[in-house]
Amino acid sequence: MKKAIKKFVDLPKAKKIQLIIASFLTLIIVISLPTLAWFSNRRQVATVAKINSPATLYINAGKAEDIIQLKLSDIDVGDGTEGGSEKFVFCVEGEDVTNYRLQISRTTNINFTYTLYKAHTDPNAFAKDENHAEYTAVNGSKVYYVKAQNLTSENGIYINADGTTVSGRTIGSTSYEVKSYGKNDSRQRFAEPLYWQTENSINAKADDNGTSYDEYEDIYGEENDKKFLNFYILEVTWTAGSVSNDKETDIIYITAEVG
Repeated sequence: MKKAIKKFVDLPKAKKIQLIIASFLTLIIVISLPTLAWFSNRRQVATVAKINSPATLYINAGKAEDIIQLKLSDIDVGDGTEGGSEKFVFCVEGEDVTNYRLQISRTTNINFTYTLYKAHTDPNAFAKDENHAEYTAVNGSKVYYVKAQNLTSENGIYINADGTTVSGRTIGSTSYEVKSYGKNDSRQRFAEPLYWQTENSINAKADDNGTSYDEYEDIYGEENDKKFLNFYILEVTWTAGSVSNDKETDIIYITAEVG
C-alpha cells in the first residue's frame, strides 16, 4: 500500500489528474450499476405483467344509443283534466363491473310520479301499452321494452324525503342544503332536490333469482364476459287535475355508481 502511495506521489501532475478522473469514473459506474439493473428489472416486469383496466360504467339511451337520444322534455299532459303516463328507456353499460347502484335526483316543481323498472327488449311487441315502452331509434325504427322488476317499490328509497306532502307531492328535506346552496341563497321549496336510490346493489348479469338482464350479446352481436348491458324503463305518471301544460320545468339526474 505504501509503495502504491509513493508511486502515486512520484507521478507527474498530468498523470495524477488522469488517474484521479479514471478512479472517479470507475466509482460512478460501480454506484450506477445497481440502479441500472433495477430499472432493467422493472422494464421486464412491466413487459410481462397484466395491467388491469379500470372499471367503466355509463348510461345511454334505448337500443344502447347515445344518451342525447333520451329526451324527457316532450311530455304532453294536455289541460290536466285527465291522468296519464309516459315511458322512457335508458340503459346502463359497463365493463369489469359486477354490481352497481342507481340514483335519481330531481326537483319537484311538477307533480309527477317517477317509477323505475328493470326491462327487457321484447321482439314480439309491436305497440306500446301499459307494460311496454316504445323507443324510436335514430334510424326511425321502433323497439319495444317490457317492464320487469319494479325497483322503486322493491329496491329503492328516498334518502331525503321531507316526511310530509306539499300540494300532493313528496319534496326533498333540507338534509343536503349546505352542499347545494349557500347560506344566503333564497330558494323555492320545490327546487330542493329529492334523492332516490337503490338500497341494494344491482347485479349486472342476473338478479337473485338467476334471471339475466344482460343484453350485451344481443345488441352488439358478440359475447364478452366482462361487459354488460342492462335496460330500464322510467315511467312518469300524473293524475287528473295534478298538472297542466303551464311551462313549469324540472331537472332530473340519473346516475350510476359501481358498488
